This record gives sequence, C-alpha cells and structure tokens, in this order.
Amino acid sequence: MDGLNVYLALGIVFLLAAVLGEIEALGIKIPPLKSRPVRAMLAVLGAAFVVAAFVAPLPGTAATERKERRAAYQRQVLAACDSISATRATGNNALRLDNQGRMQRNQLVTLLGQQMAQQEETMRQLWSREAPTDLRTERDEAKAAWEASMAHARQYLGEVRKLPDDLTQEQLDRVTAEFTVEGGYEEWARFRSAMSSLAGETCKLPA
Repeated sequence: MDGLNVYLALGIVFLLAAVLGEIEALGIKIPPLKSRPVRAMLAVLGAAFVVAAFVAPLPGTAATERKERRAAYQRQVLAACDSISATRATGNNALRLDNQGRMQRNQLVTLLGQQMAQQEETMRQLWSREAPTDLRTERDEAKAAWEASMAHARQYLGEVRKLPDDLTQEQLDRVTAEFTVEGGYEEWARFRSAMSSLAGETCKLPA
C-alpha cells in the first residue's frame, strides 16, 4: 500500500468512526465512542489524512516518486527555456550594422539558421524525454505550439533570403512587421504560455 492509500485508508476509518461511533477495519478497532469532542477530533483527523493522501504522500512511496518525476521533468522544461533564451541572446549580440547602417543578408540568414537549428535541437531533446502522465496534455499543447511557431519562423527566414545582399534595418523591419501580421508572434506567445504551463511556473523565454 503506497502513501496515498495509507493516508486515505486512515482518513476513511477515522471519518467512519466519527460518524458511526465505532468501527473495526484494516486492523484498526475503535471502540464505541460517546464523547462528541472525541468524535469531532476523529472527524478532523480523518479529513486531514484524506487531504494528506493527495498533497503529502509518504517518502519512498509511489505517490512521492510520481511527484519527484514531475518535478524533475519540469526542471528540464525550465532548462530548455533557459537554453533557448541564451541562444537568442548570443545571436542578437552577434549582429552588427556597418558604417552605412547596413548588414550582410547572408550573414543574417546564417545567424538565424544557426539559432533555429540550436533551438530545434534543444526542443527535440526535451520532446524525446518521457513526460509524466499528468503532464502529457500540457506537453502535447507545448509541442504543437512549438511546431506552429517554427513553421512561421521558417517562412520568415525564407522572406529574409529574398532581401538585397546589403540590407537596411528598415527593410528587415518591414519583413518582421509582415511576419507579425501573419501571426508569427502570436504563435510564439502561445508557445511561451504553453511552456510556462508545462513547467508549472513562468518559463523565461524571450518576447
């Protein structure tokens, strides 16, 4: 019997004893009780055990192991978010304009492509890990949001490839604005929200 069932069984026995006045079950025998304060105390203890069965399982039990697996997986989710943020920051810092306010298109395309590849590898590793049963719905939602976001990102990269060899910030901004109108940032925002739900706390992803 794991921690969940131990607490739950004790809670049910105490609650029944409080209601019926006596009980014998699961090796526990409670003689007839005429004192209302004692029965009230048993009712309180019974309710506490029932609650504990779900929020404070005994160490080393199946319920504790499930809780630990969930926490470990959520730490991996947060680590994936941190990795993506670091990849974005490194790439953004590497981009420079020349003295005429222009940038090399091929350099930008290479940079964006490298960022996407690193992020996709990060998420591939996360998706390859088995998610706890009670987090699989959130995992599936996050994965679907990621795939939709990456589809938009590939479209964006394709549009950047069409820009002149030496492009200005204004030209890049126009492509970025079209990307926003087409829902690119909405998909990314959905992914950020889904990852936070999966992690159980705010996932620090770039806006």
